[in-house]
Parts: sequence; C-alpha cells; structure tokens
Amino acid sequence: MKDGLREFPKAFPEERIEVVRVIPGIRGSTLRALEHREELDVIWCRETTSVIQCFINGHYLEDHGEFCDTATAGSSLLHATARWKQLVEQTQASPEDRFEFCVVSRIVDVPTLGFAEEAYTGSRYYHMFPDFAGTFFRGVPASGLKSVPLEDRRRLGMIRHSETKVVSSRHTTDENDAAIERFLARVNETFRTETDPEVFCS
Repeated sequence: MKDGLREFPKAFPEERIEVVRVIPGIRGSTLRALEHREELDVIWCRETTSVIQCFINGHYLEDHGEFCDTATAGSSLLHATARWKQLVEQTQASPEDRFEFCVVSRIVDVPTLGFAEEAYTGSRYYHMFPDFAGTFFRGVPASGLKSVPLEDRRRLGMIRHSETKVVSSRHTTDENDAAIERFLARVNETFRTETDPEVFCS
C-alpha cells in the first residue's frame, strides 16, 4: 500500500454521501470535539478474503490458510479452492468422513475518496480516508450525533459481509462449482449490496 493509497481489484460508481464528521478535541481542555456536516463523493471498493477451515463431527478444529484477492475481485476464493483441493486429495476426505474441509469466503467493501492511479497489476489505487480527518457517521439527524444512541450510530468505514461457506468436502463437484459461480456473481454485482454487515473503521 502506497502512502495514503490502497490497491483494489473492483470499484463501484461514485456516490455522494452526507456525513457528520467528528473532529476530536482534547479532554480536560478548552479544545472541544466538533461535529461538521458535509457531503462527500465516495467510491466504494470491493475485495474478498477466504479461509480454509477444518471441522470434525461438525465442530470447528482449525484453519488451513487465509487468502486475499490478487488482480481480480473474488480471486481469494479461487486461490483457496486450489489449496482446498490438495488437502481433500491428501486426506481423502469424503462426504461420509467425520472430517470436513471447506472454504469460507466473505466480501469486504471499503469507502475511498476516489481514484488515484493505475496499478501495474491491472487493479487501481484509491485515496483512503486519512486517520487525522476524524470519524465519519452516516444517517445523522439534524439534532446531531448526541441524539443518536451509541448502538445505532452508523460509521462510514470498512464493511465485512456475506460470509459464505462456498465449497465443502461434503458436497459434490457440481454443487461446489455452482456455489463458486454464485459467490463470484455476488462479488461482481453491478450495484453494491450488503448482507449481514459488520462495520469497522477504515
């Protein structure tokens, strides 16, 4: 990752988002935290992560490697599946076996401040939100952030969602191939959607 930039394999069209930015103050001093309402032009970028997991009699045992995207969105699943096939062959795991090897993938959406430059890999670099800029919140009413309960505050940050067990040693080849196709279609959708999101700071 370059200074202030990050490479992503997929991006969605730019959208304008109204936010409230909280600029921190210094506790115990006369410098108070400030809330500033503004509109930002945001480009959501997408990548995936995948992990190979082992279960015994339905109970989680251990991970066997975590994978990230390279040049294309969803490639973490393809890398993980290649390694998963080796593990299944080595252990001769079958649908009737007490051991199950599977690949679990999730989608990660990250808000950025726009396109910066092309990457040699075929991906693109985007401007990340700087740490010093404060914390950004979406959907804040005119009454301000203090009127929103802590558990209802929506931060503008990285969102992990759509965690899916894609392939499994207990499924047939056709079932696994169909599941891979479905997940990749979800990753490469035209318009961004979220399922069971977990929001984290960028």
